[in-house]
Amino acid sequence: MTTVRWRDIWRSKSITRTVLVSMLLVALVPLLIMAVQGYHCASEAVVQLQASNLRSVLEARRTRIDDWLGERQGSLTALASAPCIWGVCSRGDLEQTDTDYREACHLLNHAHARSGGYESLVIFTPDWQRVSASKQSVHSDSRLVPPEFRAILSEASALATTLPHFHEGGMIGIHMGSPVLGDQGNKVGYIVAVLDLSTTVYTMLQDRAGLGETTRTYIVSSDGHYLSQPTKEVHLLAEAAHLPDDLLMGLGSGPFTYTGCTGKAVVGVSTRIPELGWVLVAEIDRTEALAWLASLRRRAMGTGAMTLVLVMGLALRSAHKITLPFKTLAEVSRLVSSGHFEMRVGALHETESQDVANAFNSMLDELSSAHAALVQSASLSAIGELSSSIVHEMRNPLSSVKMNIKALREKVGDDVTYAELGEIASGQVDRLERMLNDLLQYSKPLELHKELLTFDALCADVLVALAGLAERCRVELRVVDHTDRQRFAADREQLRRALTNLADNAIRASLEGGAVVVTGAAEASEGKMQLVVHVDDAGNGISESVRARLFEPFVSGRGDGTGLGLANVRKVVELHGGRVTGENRAGGGARFTVRLPIEGVS
Repeated sequence: MTTVRWRDIWRSKSITRTVLVSMLLVALVPLLIMAVQGYHCASEAVVQLQASNLRSVLEARRTRIDDWLGERQGSLTALASAPCIWGVCSRGDLEQTDTDYREACHLLNHAHARSGGYESLVIFTPDWQRVSASKQSVHSDSRLVPPEFRAILSEASALATTLPHFHEGGMIGIHMGSPVLGDQGNKVGYIVAVLDLSTTVYTMLQDRAGLGETTRTYIVSSDGHYLSQPTKEVHLLAEAAHLPDDLLMGLGSGPFTYTGCTGKAVVGVSTRIPELGWVLVAEIDRTEALAWLASLRRRAMGTGAMTLVLVMGLALRSAHKITLPFKTLAEVSRLVSSGHFEMRVGALHETESQDVANAFNSMLDELSSAHAALVQSASLSAIGELSSSIVHEMRNPLSSVKMNIKALREKVGDDVTYAELGEIASGQVDRLERMLNDLLQYSKPLELHKELLTFDALCADVLVALAGLAERCRVELRVVDHTDRQRFAADREQLRRALTNLADNAIRASLEGGAVVVTGAAEASEGKMQLVVHVDDAGNGISESVRARLFEPFVSGRGDGTGLGLANVRKVVELHGGRVTGENRAGGGARFTVRLPIEGVS
């Protein structure tokens, strides 16, 4: 199973990367845009929904505050019109045993006890002398009716109210007063009350029925200071509230997003209570407001992940189908370059790919033909004249030698030893004739007659042919066989001639007392078996002047050589689908290596 290495794909400049990036852009970018737009619209809708809920909360709180304030105003107006209150104000020097005085005190105490929120409840004469007060009244006259409030009441014909302000002990209160009118509509006194907002209105704000965990309602003054605690964690009473101007002014429908008193982003709305100079604020942490969108994000991420996997799978499949013809062409190219000149691209699925394969195969066919024609043309031009003159000059003496050897064989036919020598000599003459003929035929393609051979059998012929030369040159010729009698298909005569040529050159190049070693082994290369033959000599190595052109015709490192030996070797080896190389060994001498594919007889 092939492991996909994403890092290698991403770093490469392959078609797979191009297809993958293109499909990811086409599939994921629109999906990402839609997801972002959808999430934005959903978050806006959620914020508007939360704002609507907060407005409902504010409306409920404001209604309760208005009702409470209306009750206090109605109660104070009723007290101001009570006959006993009027009587007390008309006769400011009444004794405590007077009926009106007792009734007035009873009314004040009853109102104070029944209606929550009164801090003080006091009756004054027109010249601001205290006449009566409820038992629970705690304020002095100067604090109860400061000069500015006295001026307001002196000019008022009905109920008057001050703005909320701080009292001692951190209490926030408002002053409310009403003139007491006589029979003629004249002012006979005043009734003044101080309302404690801390124990009344603020308890209404702390009611958490139907509210979220982080929902808060609080009051801010018109000049931007906290009049109630927005949270229990931080004491902010009378501190400046850092709120948006439009929210503080009660302008716009909102909602507003800002940083709340806890340092977190919040969504808030507000409403004004003009008669008290208040701004009523309701807010909720944005995290809680958008909490349910987390599931939407998870679903979107899941959808994106599945889309990513699907797109990557499709991209890899598409890239594989697109790149398969290129990989096939590359593989065939490698095989052809390694000596498998007969390799061609097989059938492919797509029409366009098959067109490329057909063109590639045609190119290989044309190259093979052109190569053969080029070799033939070069050989003909270089060897034509030389081969013709040499062969004609040598055939006549060779024919004479052949006839004389034949006569000698007949003469010594009864002597076994000389008969064998005559047979060997006759065979060598025949071989020389064939070599001369090969010289004439060098420019023409050889025709191979393959048969199954073994390395030791092939080398046996070489040893017999070169035994005399090795003895004369005082060079040891030996064969090392590591093929384990591996059989291979080859033209016995042509390959024997090639190996004989290599060994002959090695013997002639070796120094006296040296050794020429012919080694054969069967090795695996790129998943295929091949026969590897090394011919090592004990000479001075290959000179730099001929190394690059070693296997070209008429190139020789010896003064007595024709320069066709190694060219013939190369031709024979390449016709077998192999290759031959020559190099100097590190320990001295030269090494020629022949590599042939191990194939059966076709």
